[in-house]
Amino acid sequence: MVFDEKFAKDTLKGVIAQQGRSDRWRLVTAFITKPLGKVPLLGPLLEPAADLAVKKIYDRRKAGLRWYYMLSEAAAKPQV
Repeated sequence: MVFDEKFAKDTLKGVIAQQGRSDRWRLVTAFITKPLGKVPLLGPLLEPAADLAVKKIYDRRKAGLRWYYMLSEAAAKPQV
């Protein structure tokens, strides 16, 4: 079995870049969605709906690297 170092580096670079983009995206959307909670009558409905929409977009973008996150979570669990 041959370890492809370039593939590993490219994958790690892609995962780190995706996490950085998602952190910035969540920060920007937080500034947008928080004021929605102040809208009379509809605010309590608008803020969670906007948060849910942003989360779905984030999950869709993360889907391409889902296999990496699955392996990372499996590696982090203690073996009994």
